[in-house]
Amino acid sequence: MRHKTFNRSLFLLTILFATFAADSAAAQQLIFPDSVCNIGEIAENDPPRTYRFSYENRSDKPIVILRVDTSCGCVKSSFSRKPIAPRATGEVLITFDPHGREGALYKQMPVYTSASGSRPAVRLALSGTVKPARRAKQ
Repeated sequence: MRHKTFNRSLFLLTILFATFAADSAAAQQLIFPDSVCNIGEIAENDPPRTYRFSYENRSDKPIVILRVDTSCGCVKSSFSRKPIAPRATGEVLITFDPHGREGALYKQMPVYTSASGSRPAVRLALSGTVKPARRAKQ
């Protein structure tokens, strides 16, 4: 009987710990309601365009965006490096230059924060199509 009580207590303790760990991880979140932006069609000779990814700090502690990795020179990021207070909002700006990028587009930009450690907190993405350059009318 003592063995069953110990197993039951161990099981409940494990469930409690798992719930606390999940709540703790959830409490450290920077939430991006829209992490994928479909830019539609853009011409290869169009000027660079900037897209906004809004976020909210839904944790109980300030979070700092440490970096936003971009995969190539056609994508640049801009964001505040100041601590984001709990419940505060902000945005990450992603600028895409379509020059020389004809074809299907899917670029991911992992976002690393003070709360995410070595794993990205979220992966922002741009998707769409880069059409051949438009010819100037003569």
